[in-house]
Amino acid sequence: MNASSFLSIVVCLSLLILSGCSSDTPASNPSSLIQPTASIIQSINASDSSQIVQANVYSTALDREMDLSIYLPPGYSPDTHYPVLYLLYGYGGTPDSWFSYLKINQVADRLLQENKIDPLIIVAPDYRNSFGVNSKVGEGKDPGSVDIGSYEDYLVQDVISYVDGHYSTQASKEGRYIGGISMGGYAALFLGFSHTELFSKVGAHSAAIWNYTPSDMYTDQRDWLYANETLRQARDPFKLAEHKKLDATQVYLDAGNSDGLAEKDYDLYELLRAKNIDAQWVPNPGGHDSAYWSGQMENYFLFYAGKQPTTSQSSPQEIWKVQTGGRITSSPLLVEGNIYFGSDDHKLYAVDSETGQVAWSFTADSQIRSSPKSNGSSILFQSHKGTLYKLNASSGVQEWTVAFDAPVPQAEQDEWDYYDSSASMDEEVLYVGRADSRLYALNTATGKQLWSYEAAGPIKSSPIYDDASVYFGDWEGYLYAVDKKTGNLLWSYHTEPNNHHKSIQSTPVIHKDVIYWGCRNFELYALDVKTGKPLWEQSAPAWVASPIYQNDTLYVGNSNGDFMSAVDPKTGKEIWRFDTSSNVLSAPAFENGLLIFGSGYAYSNMEKEEYLYAVDASSGQLVWKLATDKIQSTPVVANGVVYYTGFDGALHAILLSLS
Repeated sequence: MNASSFLSIVVCLSLLILSGCSSDTPASNPSSLIQPTASIIQSINASDSSQIVQANVYSTALDREMDLSIYLPPGYSPDTHYPVLYLLYGYGGTPDSWFSYLKINQVADRLLQENKIDPLIIVAPDYRNSFGVNSKVGEGKDPGSVDIGSYEDYLVQDVISYVDGHYSTQASKEGRYIGGISMGGYAALFLGFSHTELFSKVGAHSAAIWNYTPSDMYTDQRDWLYANETLRQARDPFKLAEHKKLDATQVYLDAGNSDGLAEKDYDLYELLRAKNIDAQWVPNPGGHDSAYWSGQMENYFLFYAGKQPTTSQSSPQEIWKVQTGGRITSSPLLVEGNIYFGSDDHKLYAVDSETGQVAWSFTADSQIRSSPKSNGSSILFQSHKGTLYKLNASSGVQEWTVAFDAPVPQAEQDEWDYYDSSASMDEEVLYVGRADSRLYALNTATGKQLWSYEAAGPIKSSPIYDDASVYFGDWEGYLYAVDKKTGNLLWSYHTEPNNHHKSIQSTPVIHKDVIYWGCRNFELYALDVKTGKPLWEQSAPAWVASPIYQNDTLYVGNSNGDFMSAVDPKTGKEIWRFDTSSNVLSAPAFENGLLIFGSGYAYSNMEKEEYLYAVDASSGQLVWKLATDKIQSTPVVANGVVYYTGFDGALHAILLSLS
């Protein structure tokens, strides 16, 4: 695309999206508008409403005055030091674009009233169409639509100095954040990565960035910014991420699924994660427009200024634990006073739920990463080699075993493959998937095979069934419904891969002829159980955890997004989101209005703080949390005790507080 075409598109978008047609805030804006004085830090008094200040700052770097739009929270006081969020508009915008079009002051006011964020100052500086860099005439081929000058120095020196000198700020890295949309997303990354001593959080929303692939957009602007290798090394967020120390910087990247820039933004996210940087990637439905950014504004504020969860004064206490010889991803099962679970030490354990004493253990042929199931008198599980075992629940004596035709060719599909398919028991028949790409139906009493269905890829998803069908997913991203009597295919649905992300590990849940499923392609699905027709899908990275359905609400955790959420099952819209410190890879337990679940970072390149959480199911508010090792299994709760397994190789019993 040439420069004139790019500029024409931008001007049209600017009129509709980002540019303020005048410097006045619309009359409908509830925030009061003030003009600054020389001693504004003393002159602005506390107000019940937020305030927007239209200020001018003389820039030494640019040798001229520049405009700033500044949001002050309700109750602003010079006696309180506030964090500052610097927001950079998109190409063709103005500082007022944030308030006139995206209504950030109204969103901030609402979130403050709902006690979801901490008070903060927001500064929207004018930086023309400069991309926030220091540039010189003749430095590169001018595409004809950019502004030349020392804009980097203006932003990081003149603007910050002015704001810290005129307002009551937290004048430190910890209290300073930077974010932007489109061109502003690039500028936020460039400035945040170049000046890690200044900013602790960087938000890049639909960021205009490039990685020199055929899908690069707006290449005239790219070639101006990166006119030579020296400039590219100094300005390219990909290059900066390679050689800058960003371990004390939090990064939030997002883009609409139909935005052509989303691929680039995701590539940067993958680079940051590979470098052990604290980065989030949050794709959502939408394009490159104000409707998308307005819809995401609450999530942006929660990243920059969301209230940190606090624990209850009455935290649960561990009453006993049973140590095994391997990590555990098998979820515990409670049956008639015993807890059953498998371990990577090749053993299935039966533990007395009251005393923590091991009643018996059974050694299988390999690790046990499936979750045991029971029909009352027996326990069934699959080993990592694909052998199916049936044991007497009381004694642990083997009743039968089925090794099928041969061991599975490759049990572990990738480094994030922590689970094997668990059996689903339907009276006299059980269903189980294997890494040999087949779903099997067997007679529960004898282990005799009744039928099998060959899928497109290994089956790690645990099957479920209704009156007529069995449902399951595979590693190639297919969802299946097969006749549970014959194994004949009724329908299949192929999910759209997201780069190499496509596998389905989660167990679905059915409610009223709708089946809900999570996929590693970053989509959560609702499908008609009779036809397989999709009803809605929700985007977020990535859905490894299995959803549960309770009280007309879908609850599901997200791995790379690091959160637990409540979702409207009719529309797929998020009701609330609880942010965690690490990945959520398993379904929550639901007990007395609480969701109880653990976090467990899925990568081996770094350690994160891990917790067992209890969250109010109606509000998403934290009730308590307990520091743990990685948890990638679903707890079980009974009689005021939570039983959970973890990467520390132990089964833990936690007594809930009765207060």
